[in-house]
Amino acid sequence: MKKICLGGTFDIIHDGHVALLDTAFKNGDIIVIGLTSDELARIFRGRNINPYDIRKSKLKNFCRNYEKDFEIIKLFDRYGPAVTDETIDGIVVSDETERVAMEINIARKERGFPELEIIKTDMKKAYDGDRISATRVSENIIEKDGRRKDMLFAVGSSNPVKVKAVENVLRKFFPNMEVIAVSVDTQVPEQPFGDDTYKGAVNRAVAALKHTSNAYAGIGIEAGLILNKNTGKYMDVQYCVIFTSKGEIFTGMGPGFHYPEIALKKIIEGSTVGEVMSKLSGEDNIGNKTGAIGYLTKGMFDRTKLTETAVMMAILPLVNPILYGRE
Repeated sequence: MKKICLGGTFDIIHDGHVALLDTAFKNGDIIVIGLTSDELARIFRGRNINPYDIRKSKLKNFCRNYEKDFEIIKLFDRYGPAVTDETIDGIVVSDETERVAMEINIARKERGFPELEIIKTDMKKAYDGDRISATRVSENIIEKDGRRKDMLFAVGSSNPVKVKAVENVLRKFFPNMEVIAVSVDTQVPEQPFGDDTYKGAVNRAVAALKHTSNAYAGIGIEAGLILNKNTGKYMDVQYCVIFTSKGEIFTGMGPGFHYPEIALKKIIEGSTVGEVMSKLSGEDNIGNKTGAIGYLTKGMFDRTKLTETAVMMAILPLVNPILYGRE
């Protein structure tokens, strides 16, 4: 029977704690959990925490879900039973606590005990790339699963379709976030072709963040005509670029489609997609409504949905910080 230990304050059980507990119960048959005493917690924590009995009760109820034997022991020092219990085989740690495990093994060696197997679990990160901690949860910065509570996103456009699409997607992951529209200069032609499409999205994102001092990220969305070398025809493709306050850049694309030759000819001659499609459809300012795609699909698909697809593709690293190696 393999006995594994771990320790912590476990004031607010969040996804970081869950990762540690999952690892412990996966690797051991009997789990020993050192729970920080109130006295020790006051030394290491710069905030008020729940009393020991409350923390123990919540932790005990949570650990029952694993259907394995476990024991909760009060910690009066950093090492606890990991040093004094010769029958413990391993210890689960994070990046922050790995050094403590090394110190424990030194102390065990001095006692003539075998060293503990150090089982490391990755530090669970919040959606904003920082660590998940009970302090950040208690300060209402993040949810227990790492979602930010107060994220502000600045969209580099006054187009209501773009702003609404961004809000629709981000609201699924950040319920309390806020989206604002910022008019910016894209520094590319009004009707982008080729690389200017991506450049326009980047410029919008960077400018939006620059002009919004407390925003977490700027978001730029730009649609343009990209030459498909396989068909020899231009496709309408939409880029979404997210530029965070940490300097990260995430990019997504929406589906591409061809325009009728009658429309494409006028666009290549110098008209914008909006101008051509508004005239063709008889709907003024079509780009701020259903868009060309709404007209071409006879209402089955509109520009909001098209933009949402690009935004969803761009936020993948934002909502999967560990998988995408965000520091």
